[in-house]
Amino acid sequence: MAVADADSAAGRAAGQNVLWVLVSTPVTGIGTYVLLVVTARAIGPEAFGDFGVFWAVTIICGLGVFLPLEQETTRRGSGRAAASIAGLWKRAMKVAFIAAVVCAGLAFATWPLYAPLIDFGAGLVAAFAISVLGNFLQFPSRGVLASLGRFRDYGLVVALDAVARAVAAIVLAGLGAQSATSYALAVGLSAFGSGLVAVVLARRAIKRGAPAGTAATAERFGRDGMRLVLAAGAMQTILNSGTIVAKVVAPAAQSALAGQLTATLTLARLPVLVVQSIQSTYLSRLAARWHAHDVVAVRALLRLIAAAVLVVTAGLVIGAATIGPWVMSVVFGTSYVTDRTTVVLVALGVGIYLIASVSTDAGIALGLHTMIVAAWLAAVPVAVLMVTVAPSMVTAATLPLIGGALVAAAVLARPLMKRAAAQVDR
Repeated sequence: MAVADADSAAGRAAGQNVLWVLVSTPVTGIGTYVLLVVTARAIGPEAFGDFGVFWAVTIICGLGVFLPLEQETTRRGSGRAAASIAGLWKRAMKVAFIAAVVCAGLAFATWPLYAPLIDFGAGLVAAFAISVLGNFLQFPSRGVLASLGRFRDYGLVVALDAVARAVAAIVLAGLGAQSATSYALAVGLSAFGSGLVAVVLARRAIKRGAPAGTAATAERFGRDGMRLVLAAGAMQTILNSGTIVAKVVAPAAQSALAGQLTATLTLARLPVLVVQSIQSTYLSRLAARWHAHDVVAVRALLRLIAAAVLVVTAGLVIGAATIGPWVMSVVFGTSYVTDRTTVVLVALGVGIYLIASVSTDAGIALGLHTMIVAAWLAAVPVAVLMVTVAPSMVTAATLPLIGGALVAAAVLARPLMKRAAAQVDR
């Protein structure tokens, strides 16, 4: 009876912790959208195109390089003893530091090449470097918090980052700032500050301990993590390709198009932001059930996730087709409004990407790292092909996301179904 009571209390505590993540999700979403909307209205479509490139590259690096390290830390740490997680965290931080040095170093080294092409000033490069340092601190620490079930602290870190940069954007707009660099520096500094908080909370969580568990193997962390980086880097590059493609190929007469597409993509990817905010909860639950060889629970959870993402995707496309342009005018202003076809194409791409992204999360939990890499690397040439054959600038900026995400989702579907059908040797 005592054991049952203890298990029940632990279950209630876990539920309360997850609730903190669910509560922080709208805060995070609102904070991110306040940043982007305030920035867009303050600096105008052309300058927002420059900020959009910074934002795209920052997201590609943050979610494409560092989020996989968080996910791998969560996967390996779920159900493990706190002492073992401490060693895992140390290994994850080493890998993240190397990634940070590579990302920042490449940005500075190649700046003379791309700056004239996309008007990417030195201030934007500096803001990107600061953001990278913040990601190095934040993401592995978030993985520790998720693996230990400290979702209240996890939600606090995520929300703090979004709220800090939103408040900074409001202050800058109130002061009349019209430079993309000012708002980019706000993003970088908020990421760095949140990273410091994440480190403190992760260290405290490990000291408080966790239920005894098996030792977490860290020897292959770098290899598994790098495989996920390849996949996630391809994912985020495809997702954010529209902004970069539009900025690179747009003639002077259409220089505002990149800003308009950034705004449209920002609005359409709200469901992606929500899913990313809560992915630690279903990823850790799915991984724990897989580690426990509970195939029935794995199947049930996969069915629930699949149904939810399909409903969200359908709602996104229908909403774009019916009220998309009107919502754009209300949120960003009339200077950011594009035609209905463009809005629907962006929403369709984001919806398909959401399906592929959630499939990737499920594959991580079930250990399908090789197939995840294969799926997204296969998607890259398809996305490039879409750019080359597109008949217009709008389709060149939107078809890569649609085609690339569709290929990735299709490649991942069969391995997931096979893995869920029966427990296999791992």
